[in-house]
Amino acid sequence: MTLNKDMLPNPEGLLSFSAHRASLSMNLHCTKKLNENNIDINLNQWGIIYRLFKFGDFPEKAVPEKMFIPNKDIKKLIDNLEKKNLIERKQSKEETILSLTKESQDLIIKVIPLLFECAALFIQNIPPEHMIITVNTLNKIFHNINPKEELYVLHTPPHNIEMEN
Repeated sequence: MTLNKDMLPNPEGLLSFSAHRASLSMNLHCTKKLNENNIDINLNQWGIIYRLFKFGDFPEKAVPEKMFIPNKDIKKLIDNLEKKNLIERKQSKEETILSLTKESQDLIIKVIPLLFECAALFIQNIPPEHMIITVNTLNKIFHNINPKEELYVLHTPPHNIEMEN
């Protein structure tokens, strides 16, 4: 069999390509928005801060599982957050616990409105019923790959992404 480029599908028609391209584009847009506002964190660092804010303190060893980031990258992420005084490590008898600092709580107040702006841009001109299908499809794909993870199903469309004062 001879390999021929016409045998390959157009990448724009592949779900994995489109999802990856959209994810990269959203990540770059959010990173640019944070940088424009002199916020010196990346989205992986934000993910750790956000999860600590939303779920409370948790063990450092749980970060790779919670964030779907390889173990080899976690230590550097956490070290950088600690250097910026955005998280602190507390040693218990069995493990190291991560928690937020006052500085990270101040940062959250600055970051959330910027990310809401980003989210509003991402979904503009997308009908709510398309959002439900898209979110549920991506969550089912994730669940197919990670069957031990809970399958999240969106039942109602996300209405407005605006911050309340």
